[in-house]
Amino acid sequence: MTMVNLEDKVMEKVNIVVKLTGRTVEDVVNDALWVNLQKIEDVPDEIDYEKIWNMLDHDKPEGDDILDNLIRIGEEAGD
Repeated sequence: MTMVNLEDKVMEKVNIVVKLTGRTVEDVVNDALWVNLQKIEDVPDEIDYEKIWNMLDHDKPEGDDILDNLIRIGEEAGD
């Protein structure tokens, strides 16, 4: 299992879904991530995955904001 940090506003929405569905926080977050990560199958094979991986900041003491990094990388990959 991996720890994930969610902004307060995101966590509020997760908690609403948990209350409405009776599911666990982990199930709700995993399902949301899975739905979005399935879109990766649409990424062209020509993408340089190693370049993308190396562009991500690793082991930052203040934590990685992976979503901001992925957006930035997506914009840079289009250049």
